[in-house]
Amino acid sequence: MFFENHDFPWTQTLQDNWETVRDEFQALPKDDYTPWPGTDLYQGKWNTFPFFVPGQRYQQNCNSCPETVKMVEAVIPNITMASLSYLEPGAHIAPHEGFSHAVLRTHLALIVPEGETWLRVGGEQRGWEPGGCFIFDDMYTHEAYNGTEHPRVVLMCDFLRPFKQRTSILGHIRQRLSIKKKMRSQWQRVEDARSDK
Repeated sequence: MFFENHDFPWTQTLQDNWETVRDEFQALPKDDYTPWPGTDLYQGKWNTFPFFVPGQRYQQNCNSCPETVKMVEAVIPNITMASLSYLEPGAHIAPHEGFSHAVLRTHLALIVPEGETWLRVGGEQRGWEPGGCFIFDDMYTHEAYNGTEHPRVVLMCDFLRPFKQRTSILGHIRQRLSIKKKMRSQWQRVEDARSDK
């Protein structure tokens, strides 16, 4: 499911500064990207440029995009993950679910080609717009597709679900303890891929 941006006022700051994020992305060498972990989830190429995930910080990447990292850490409450997500032409991310109900996910669109490119969460499908931001619960079945001839790039961040939207305090504590282990295992594959270059 998608959430309304007015419930998360900090999304406006992301949207107001999206060109700064885009400019830092465009200055990156393309060979700095690595495939998204879990290649069985998608067809085509889906690459990532992670800044930090639970238990791991990619300091060299953070140094390459200092304004981006500074902004997301300053404005997104309880942020747990931040990464650039680069979906190549023709790539399809198959329907899947996330790791934990403890977090929500936001996309800030940086590069959106004209044509068929979309994100479907549950039964709702939306397209990205440059500089646009939306928030969704990735524990709902979701998928993405780039049917154009050009890449789609977003800044993707996870943050702890606000207290009023948690199902229970105990359940949230358990989820928060487990997410670090799950995410570290998943993203270790990114680290291994970067080391093999």
